[in-house]
Amino acid sequence: MRIYIAASLTMREHAIAAGERIRRETDHTVECRWFNESLGSEDSGFLAGRASDNLADIRDADMIVRFSDAEVVSGLAGSIDRRLATGGRHFECGYAYALGKAVVVVGGRQNIFDWLPDITHAADVGQLLSLL
Repeated sequence: MRIYIAASLTMREHAIAAGERIRRETDHTVECRWFNESLGSEDSGFLAGRASDNLADIRDADMIVRFSDAEVVSGLAGSIDRRLATGGRHFECGYAYALGKAVVVVGGRQNIFDWLPDITHAADVGQLLSLL
């Protein structure tokens, strides 16, 4: 199975490590070009290209795994860091869901759509590996 991992940029290293564990401990592949892209460019052409690459990776995947942000899940939503307020991972998750991909959320419910009955939940990477 091909897996795409979605996470905030603040969790990039955690997401990369989780992808490496999935590759090492299962027979699944992880395809996420965003793991290897450079950060910090605000150029609209660059950003549009990265978004298109991410959507292509999602279309090619069988499953999307989205990591929740502890700062939001823990109830501190009244003062969300700007980096956590970005919605890329949520857009990606909705796109995958609309395409009929399996969706797994790791780390807790973060938005209203995480309550849908066909969204699978895992407390952490260990539980995710057990599900896979």
